[in-house]
Amino acid sequence: MNRVLVVDDELNILEAARQMLQLKGYEVEVADCFTKAREKLKTGKIDLVITDLGMGAERGEDLLKEVTKEYPDIGVIIMTGYVDVQKAVECMRAGAENYLPKPFEMKEFLQMVGKYFETRNLKNEVVALKNLNERMKDLNEMKSNFICNVSHELRTPLTSIKAAMDLAGKAEADEKKKKLNVIINHNVKRMIILVRDLLDFSRMEKGMISINMKSCDMPHIISNAVA
Repeated sequence: MNRVLVVDDELNILEAARQMLQLKGYEVEVADCFTKAREKLKTGKIDLVITDLGMGAERGEDLLKEVTKEYPDIGVIIMTGYVDVQKAVECMRAGAENYLPKPFEMKEFLQMVGKYFETRNLKNEVVALKNLNERMKDLNEMKSNFICNVSHELRTPLTSIKAAMDLAGKAEADEKKKKLNVIINHNVKRMIILVRDLLDFSRMEKGMISINMKSCDMPHIISNAVA
């Protein structure tokens, strides 16, 4: 659940904001001074701060600077009882997400809060997708390396086995042994072809081999294969 801290020395605004935000499903904390606001922030349970700019001797700009520096994941919306475009620009440059002049309609207030969390959630989803994409790239690289390594490890003993079978086939042997040699040799060749295909696949994934597409007579190829 999204958590909001409202900071204002006008108690009627604090209470109205608390009630409306809770009705919208937010967890709400309130503070009527910056000292209490800082204590609330230390709990680590705040996602958004909505603060008045001027409250007695303290300035909202100072709280804004503290939040953006010490709690960079927490957004800040500024409220003020006077309309000052230059002040709004300065606050936005200092890290405020938005600027709400008083008096305001509660509908406008809620829309601004909702928009902030909608944007925040979208940013989080983008970051999560980027992280997932990087993870998938790493896993794909691991897979390619595994295929390549396994293929190399298999090819060496298979080559030795084939050479030994070729020599055995040339030596004198009874018919039964010759048939066994033919079967073993045939399956070794199949394994060598499989290993070669795995190596080619690994090289293609790494861009070491390009695929040259061209048309062919498929019925002719099939008829030759089954002939």
